[in-house]
Amino acid sequence: MVVEVQPRLITVDARGEARGTRWRVSGRCAVAGGAGACGVWPMRKDFFPDRETDMLSWTANFAQKLASDYAALHVSAEVAQAYVDRQAEFAEAYRVAQAPETRTSLAVARKNECRRVIEQFSRGLARQIGGNLAVTDDQRFSLGLNIRKSAVRKIAAPDTGPTVQVMQVVGATAELRLCDPGRSDGRARPGGAASATIFVAVGQDRRGPSEPWRFLTMTNQTSLKIYFGNAYPPGTRVWLMARWNNRRGESSSDGIATYACLGEGGPSLGASPLRVAA
Repeated sequence: MVVEVQPRLITVDARGEARGTRWRVSGRCAVAGGAGACGVWPMRKDFFPDRETDMLSWTANFAQKLASDYAALHVSAEVAQAYVDRQAEFAEAYRVAQAPETRTSLAVARKNECRRVIEQFSRGLARQIGGNLAVTDDQRFSLGLNIRKSAVRKIAAPDTGPTVQVMQVVGATAELRLCDPGRSDGRARPGGAASATIFVAVGQDRRGPSEPWRFLTMTNQTSLKIYFGNAYPPGTRVWLMARWNNRRGESSSDGIATYACLGEGGPSLGASPLRVAA
């Protein structure tokens, strides 16, 4: 399954799970280029590295910290594991694309797709973790994130989650829009919303899904396309729901769920006031 967040792509597996540097001197060490001897990165205006070799090191460190300290970083275990999986996919795709015996145009395209996925996922989590006042500067530094010079103003997450609108379904691709319930015709996020977390479940009953909700992806876009590939057969009713997140990692209440009937052309709309399981 592939989730496309315009204009980027996020890869999710078949089980339906979303898939030139300055010096910095600190009290602990000074580094340049990629990761230094003490495992930290130079703090540029944009924290995410430009070179793919540096991306591998940065994301590997980020994944390791999430896996071991997700609770202290106020990230759910499910989101942390999803990031670890996406980072492993990027590392493997990079290895395949670099090896002369396996380097093909398809391998390079796969590597580029995985790179876009991990970058978007990293930026979403960086906004959440970086804006959480409960996360210390030492924790941000160990993750390779920039440290804010001024205090973060406390902005609460929106009270109500977004409405997921299915704009169109063509084959196995669903085009979605996340809307503030009070502004269904607008694309802007409401005040306090830095990103959204999207959940997915399957259920043929119009009243709601028949299986537990699962994390699909995080996005800072309000328009996106989800390509389910061969994960579900044609005619499957796939339910989608979202929550707004503020920069401190706090979430809104659950939004209104919508289903998309795969394999059908044209709009496929449905809504039910469901809630994501805790």
